[in-house]
Amino acid sequence: MHDIEELYQDIILRHGRQPSHEGVPEGRTHEAEGFNPVCGDRVAIYVRETEGTLVKVGFAGEGCMISRASASLLSGFMEGRGSEDAEIRAREMIALLAARDEPETSPFDWGDLASLVAIRRFPPRVKCATLPWQTLVAALQKGPLPVG
Repeated sequence: MHDIEELYQDIILRHGRQPSHEGVPEGRTHEAEGFNPVCGDRVAIYVRETEGTLVKVGFAGEGCMISRASASLLSGFMEGRGSEDAEIRAREMIALLAARDEPETSPFDWGDLASLVAIRRFPPRVKCATLPWQTLVAALQKGPLPVG
């Protein structure tokens, strides 16, 4: 195994075993639930948005190491981003992970998120990795939760 592959594997294992941002942020404004019937992964993504910025992003769920790591990485990456930028980035990640061919250029100067790209080599696991990203898009598309 190459050194870079070992690094990426370590990142996935670390975030899968001890995910950051796990939990429901106080004052959440958006939420959605995702389910992968093939493997049984479930994830809920929670967002607190203030003035168009994702101030807090959290998640809860049960699933494999890849799904949990992906949700953890997504949450940290998305905090502080504008909601439109967050949706664009989430869609880019979904497309990149689902693509069969290597992209000509990589949109990834995204730090630890690059570790998820290695999952493309294991097509059955791509749905595990994309589930949190798809769920974030759904949360943002649904709009704010009703107040009260």
